[in-house]
Amino acid sequence: MIERFRTAAFAGLMLLASASGGQAAELRIEFAELAKIAQVLLADAKIRIHNAPGGMLGGLFNQGAQLSLSSLQIQKNLEFKPTRISLLNSIYELYLNEINSSEVRVTPQGGGLRLTVRFKIEGPAVIGDCVEGPCTFENVLPVIEWVNAGVAADLAPIRYNGGVSLQIRKVELLGQLTPRCKSDVGFFALNACRSIAVPQARKKIAELPAQVDLQVKKFNDPDSQAKIAEALKPRLTLGPIGEVQITNVVVDAKGIVASFRFSSLPQ
Repeated sequence: MIERFRTAAFAGLMLLASASGGQAAELRIEFAELAKIAQVLLADAKIRIHNAPGGMLGGLFNQGAQLSLSSLQIQKNLEFKPTRISLLNSIYELYLNEINSSEVRVTPQGGGLRLTVRFKIEGPAVIGDCVEGPCTFENVLPVIEWVNAGVAADLAPIRYNGGVSLQIRKVELLGQLTPRCKSDVGFFALNACRSIAVPQARKKIAELPAQVDLQVKKFNDPDSQAKIAEALKPRLTLGPIGEVQITNVVVDAKGIVASFRFSSLPQ
């Protein structure tokens, strides 16, 4: 599919280049085609979130999360610090627990692309532990499950270093994070969970989307943008003429119009 796209694009570009005297031309790329190209580049994206003490790999990931794109040699350590809540004269911490990406998909959407990452979670997505106080009522802590877990990032094509890169504009959580009380903890603990712990847990859950948005946007740093643009350049090569230098990118509802010059011509 990508090879057919290159051939069609090359033929169209020759007409546009001739019409402009051989100095410059424009390339239209539909979002559906750009999504297929981006899927190849981003298919190996991996996300692991785990900030609970101990676990399978000990304290290695206690800072919060790792996001990596091996093919682009991009890796980011993201910070998701444990969340504290106060319950019955004790302080408890809530931890994100063994959340691992299982599927990566790029699709065209709303004037850009959408990168969707689905997670595989075995057991509760959030677990808790008492860190201060008498810790008498640890069973008051709710179990927090994440159904249909995932993260979606809206990507906007931009001009970068004479090429095209993909900038993250918005990140959102997918699925539903739901706290529920344990049923076998006794009358007092069950009522304390429902009346005190669950409202606090819901408040903390409501803060998570903004944290995720802030952390994932670290991929907008200059180093990552340069690597994405460099990886896209060979896919915008025009047959025997070679690479092009992108001079401007305009986005509309259906795709992008990239103004360019042939790299081999005087600027």
